[in-house]
Amino acid sequence: MNIIFGIIAIVFGFVIVWKADWMMENFGRIAWADEHLGSEGGTRMFYKLIGLAIIAFAFLFMFGIAYLGKPRTNCYLERLAIRRQRNLYLFLVGH
Repeated sequence: MNIIFGIIAIVFGFVIVWKADWMMENFGRIAWADEHLGSEGGTRMFYKLIGLAIIAFAFLFMFGIAYLGKPRTNCYLERLAIRRQRNLYLFLVGH
């Protein structure tokens, strides 16, 4: 499931990078981006940076490096670790 969402996000980010001019024409200029990222091309660069950030996060999400929400754990290994802790406690206490 992560791979499917990752591919969709990569395509979405690519479209943002590819159609930055279209986005600027339809959504307008961003004054902060024009001021800080360049005089004329700041808004285009801002949209392209957003697209690249989406692509980078999608790759991290696809390969399990970044998570949306609670990270998944291997339930078997988690139960095994809890069982070992319980057995060690019982051994030390002497019950």
